[in-house]
Amino acid sequence: MIETFEIFMSDGCDQLNSKECRVWLGLRDRKRAGAVLVLVMWLVLIAGLMLVGLNRVVQVGSARGQNELDRVRARWVARAGIEQAIYVLATDITSADMSSDFWYDDPMTFDRFELADGFVYSVASVSRASGGRAGEVRYGLDDEASRVNVNSASREVLGQLPDIREEQIASMIDWRDTNEESEPGGAEWRYYSQLPYPYEIRNGPMQTVREMLLVKGIEPDDFFGAESQEVGENGRAGLLADTTVYSYQLNQTMSGQERVNVKQTNRTTLQTRLGMSASLAERVVERADEIQTLFDLEGERGNGPAEEDEISQITLEWLAENYDEITVSEDEQLPARININTASREVLKTLPKMTDEDVDRLISVRAQHGGLSTFGILVKENVVSNEVFRAIAESITLRSNVFRVVSYGSTPSGVGRVIEAVIDRGRGQIPRVMYWYERE
Repeated sequence: MIETFEIFMSDGCDQLNSKECRVWLGLRDRKRAGAVLVLVMWLVLIAGLMLVGLNRVVQVGSARGQNELDRVRARWVARAGIEQAIYVLATDITSADMSSDFWYDDPMTFDRFELADGFVYSVASVSRASGGRAGEVRYGLDDEASRVNVNSASREVLGQLPDIREEQIASMIDWRDTNEESEPGGAEWRYYSQLPYPYEIRNGPMQTVREMLLVKGIEPDDFFGAESQEVGENGRAGLLADTTVYSYQLNQTMSGQERVNVKQTNRTTLQTRLGMSASLAERVVERADEIQTLFDLEGERGNGPAEEDEISQITLEWLAENYDEITVSEDEQLPARININTASREVLKTLPKMTDEDVDRLISVRAQHGGLSTFGILVKENVVSNEVFRAIAESITLRSNVFRVVSYGSTPSGVGRVIEAVIDRGRGQIPRVMYWYERE
């Protein structure tokens, strides 16, 4: 009935202008206005919700953007620490490398250095303490020559490392050698090819120190170290603290000069560079083809007169004092050697024939002298016996070429970044980056 009336009124009021029509039209307009108002309110509500959501998205996006910006800033702050370390190495003018050098421990340069308000980097290292545990933090670089190079170390040397197992030694040797025959307890390509996620064996020198984590039997705790279960004690240091793959030895003097090859030199060079008498120099030249090691020269003497500033006999003490000046090798690069100025007690104990007493005396003497500048003091002050010196001479050095830098960068908001780099300063005037690793 109502619908019929509305249809009638709608059709009729298009032609009539009666009072009833005007009333009906007013009611119709108010209904339409009410519907429009409700629609507008819904639109306003929806728009408000959309605006709130958009604002939330903008806030989240802004926070993410700020966090990403802080991460980039932290990365460049950490990189500033790396660049500072490279500069320190490039400007180091000392011949021997030792713990008294600026690169080793310099809190003024490396401890929370502030680039701008709240933007701070630290270059830090955890030194080794006795007993195979991590020691105190120092602010400086790590000398790779203070570690055992697992690419060139013998089985006997590897066996002297703290907490290493025979299985790990055998597997390391298999990993680096070029044959397909497994060492007892080791593993060759067949073992790695049958793993759930197989990979190839290197069959050559390791390229990075973390490659050891791929070797059979070496777990993360073995490599990085394990936390101690005893309250108040530091965690056990792992292979990372004592080993490297980056160190090498140039066949040069510590000042960068070419060494005198006693198998290929002449009398004049021996006299001018090494202060030998004419008759002793002549004797060394005559015996050149017979010389296999520098210790073959020990006891050699000239049969003629010598000037006051010349030597007429080669003694073990003279060989030790001048060991850096002479060689019997034609190679430009020699196998890696251990820097006895910076090596930890654990690494020094891996040297041939070194006893605990020898290690204690060496650490004591280098502390008294602020580091050793020649091997002569080892013999002169009886730090080690003559026999031990002959055994270790080809395994030790006082000069380092490669260093590890760990830089921690942070921003005012607390966002941090860590960059670990290995720097080689041995080849050329400008140090070069051998390895780069980043983490939060």
